[in-house]
Amino acid sequence: DDMRRSLARQQRLLDQGQSIVDEDSALHLIIARSSQNSLLVRMMESIHELLRESREESLRAHATMERSLAGHNRIVDAIAKHDRAAARQAMLRHVLDVQAMIIQLHRPHGPGRTV
Repeated sequence: DDMRRSLARQQRLLDQGQSIVDEDSALHLIIARSSQNSLLVRMMESIHELLRESREESLRAHATMERSLAGHNRIVDAIAKHDRAAARQAMLRHVLDVQAMIIQLHRPHGPGRTV
C-alpha cells in the first residue's frame, strides 16, 4: 500500500545517505488521507509547507532520520493491524520524539553547537 511504499522509499533514501524530508512529508499526507477525515486532510495540506523547515531541521542527522523512520514504522504497523489504541500511542510517541529532537537541536550545547 501507499504507506508501506513510502516507508520503503524513506529506508532507501536513508541507506543512500540522502534526506528523507520530502518522503516524510508525503507519508504524513498519506496517513491523513487514509483517515478519510476531510478536515484533517485539509489541515495537513495547509500546514504541509509550514512544517517543512522544522522537518528539515529535525531530520538533518542520520540518527534523527533513523529515529523518525522507526516511529513511522510503528505507526504504519498499528494502522495496518487496525489497532486504534496502538496507532494513537505510536503517533503520540512520534510527536514527542520529534519535539525532543527539536528541543535538543535548540539547546545551547546541542548537537553541532560549541561552547
